[in-house]
Amino acid sequence: MDCHELLRLHSLRAHTADCLYSRFLASGALAVFGLFTLLFAGDKSRRSKKHGFDKDTSSFPFTNNESYRAKKKKVKGI
Repeated sequence: MDCHELLRLHSLRAHTADCLYSRFLASGALAVFGLFTLLFAGDKSRRSKKHGFDKDTSSFPFTNNESYRAKKKKVKGI
């Protein structure tokens, strides 16, 4: 092999590695978008018509510690 063939093979390998990295980044971005969609997309939130508060006291994966319902129960002692 002469020098030109070695350079051609090296550039081919470098190009293949760049393609793999870009594919890896693209699939990672799609995975993050999919997880975001699974966690935060869905049914409309349940809101009180009178007060506009969120009726849910907790929902996966986060909890609503400041909900109106929880505060009301603490005040009433239930």
